Parts: sequence; C-alpha cells; structure tokens
Amino acid sequence: MSKVLISCMDRRLNNYIESKYSDFFVFRNAGANVYGIEQQLKEFVNDHNVDKLVIAPHTDCGAMKVVKSSLEGKQRDSDIDNLLTNHFLSFKDSNLEEKNKEIMFNRLNELFNYLDIGVDFIDINKIETKEDKNEHILLVTSPYEPIYKEIFNELNLEPFGTYIIQARTDLVLTDIKIGIERLGIKNIIFLALKDENERNLKYFESMLRIRYKDIKTKIEKIKL
Repeated sequence: MSKVLISCMDRRLNNYIESKYSDFFVFRNAGANVYGIEQQLKEFVNDHNVDKLVIAPHTDCGAMKVVKSSLEGKQRDSDIDNLLTNHFLSFKDSNLEEKNKEIMFNRLNELFNYLDIGVDFIDINKIETKEDKNEHILLVTSPYEPIYKEIFNELNLEPFGTYIIQARTDLVLTDIKIGIERLGIKNIIFLALKDENERNLKYFESMLRIRYKDIKTKIEKIKL
C-alpha cells in the first residue's frame, strides 16, 4: 500500500516534508491545491494502491496572499482565478489559510471517501526555516518520495532557496506562472527522474522561454 502527501511548493517546507513524510509520494503546487491536480491524483491512487492521503497546507502561504489580492480586485488573472481564487469567492473575509485547509480536505473526501484522509496544517513559525536572500529557484518534477537532499546535492541547490512543484507538468503551468509573476522567480529547472520522457519537458521548457524572455530554464536528469 502507498501513501500520498499533497502540500505547497513553498521552499520553507522542504526539510519538514523530507523528514516527516519520507515514505510518502509527494504532490506539491501553489497552496496545496487539490483541484489543480485532481486528474493525476485519481490516476495515481488507482495505479499505486494508495490507502492514505494527507493534505498539508501551511500558515503564511504565498498562494493565499495571491488569492486575497485577487478577492480584493488587485492583480486579477483569469488563469489564477480559475485555479485558485474561485474556490474562495464566498470567503473574502475569512482566514484564507484555515479555509484552504477546510476546502482541500473536503475535496479529498469527495473524491476519495473510501480512503484514510488526514490533515497536517503546518505552522511555519514552529518548523525549521532559514532566510535565503539569494535568487530563488523553482524545481519542477514528478510526484515521488521526497529525496530532496539527494537532489539538492546533485544539482548544487540550496534547500531553503528552492521552491518545488511536484505534479504532471501540463497541470501546473499556472502554478509556474505564479512562481514567475508573483514570486519573482527567474530560474526554473525541470527535473526528469528515472526514465521520464524528456521530450515532454523540453516542450514545456520551450513554451516558457517563448512567453518569458527574461527567465532561465534548463532540464536536468537524475537516475535514482
């Protein structure tokens, strides 16, 4: 049987996720958003004999700040609204991080009410974090066990300077957009694990290069 964690791409969560969920397959995107990865989650649960799911959003979440800004009519974006904001239209005056936990937990129960579903609401103030003032990097890869230390060492990346998205690339293009346009990320690494199809990654990398002229992208491959 397999276990799955759905959490946020926030760079401050890397060590926490690796230490606590080392035996889980991990999905990560902006705000631990179940809706954005529903299609892949359904396939993954069926294909990997999953019996437990954990949703792990967190406090001080950048994605919820993006939602708040959209709800207030600032920096509206149709892609981001469809991915995130529209799920919070009735909760403008609520604690969005608490509401996110509730919304995503409920959605998992709607999709997988036959599985064991848990919540880990991560308080950023209670986990180990480190301020990294260097230019941050976004790493885009597939759902896998959180072998972040091995990846960071192999690619010479800083643990607290690397945002991580883990999901099928075509499902997280808006999450990547949030990283670039809202978090100011200029460097993106697409990481192929094992025997993944690099041709698909090259296609999405070229799309980003056409759309964003000032970002740097590259594809790396690690065989685990």
